[in-house]
Amino acid sequence: MNESKKFKELQHELMAMKGRLVKQLGEKKYTEMLMRFVCGVCGEYNADLNGAINIGKRILSYMDTIGAVCGFALNSDAVLSGTDAEKPIGFSHG
Repeated sequence: MNESKKFKELQHELMAMKGRLVKQLGEKKYTEMLMRFVCGVCGEYNADLNGAINIGKRILSYMDTIGAVCGFALNSDAVLSGTDAEKPIGFSHG
């Protein structure tokens, strides 16, 4: 089976799964579920915030590898503000 056909089958399965979840939870609860990110150590916080922080960390890490001056940002607790529940995975659980 070629990759395109596999992708279409997987996409069909995911859409069917989404349909079952929406039917069980209702559209509002399903949408709320997608908006949350749950870390076993930190707890629960906004999924968009998690994504933005992880993208920012990757950019800073890349900049560090090419020699850009970004040590303060990579090593500072000032990178994040807010509650502990808003900290991304790997930030510092301890």
